[in-house]
Amino acid sequence: MEHRIESSQAQAEICFQFEAFAQRLGFTVLAVHDLGESMLRRGRAFDEAGVVYSLVSWPVVDVLLEHDPALVSCLPWRFAVYTRAGVSWLSFQPLQVPADTPPRLQGLLATVEEKLLQLADGLR
Repeated sequence: MEHRIESSQAQAEICFQFEAFAQRLGFTVLAVHDLGESMLRRGRAFDEAGVVYSLVSWPVVDVLLEHDPALVSCLPWRFAVYTRAGVSWLSFQPLQVPADTPPRLQGLLATVEEKLLQLADGLR
């Protein structure tokens, strides 16, 4: 189930604070995709804002890929900041890992998901 949290801040304010807040929680922002702006550049009508951040935590990535390089398929983690009817929202999908992932790694990924929730809560 998707984690979706309404924010009282403007989308631009959230985006301005995002990278610094993510870094304090141990994340690195690999890329920022402003989908709203991209659609407008392509001549497509889009009245809302939509920015997607690609995130990793290098210590977690090291452990995951050392265990199984195929786990690269669940990276990077994506976090969206968007508006709907002028209201800002924060969202991310729960981390998807293969069912046979060892409990130790599942616990590590649960910690990452908790930090993503902290990120959303801190930016709301």
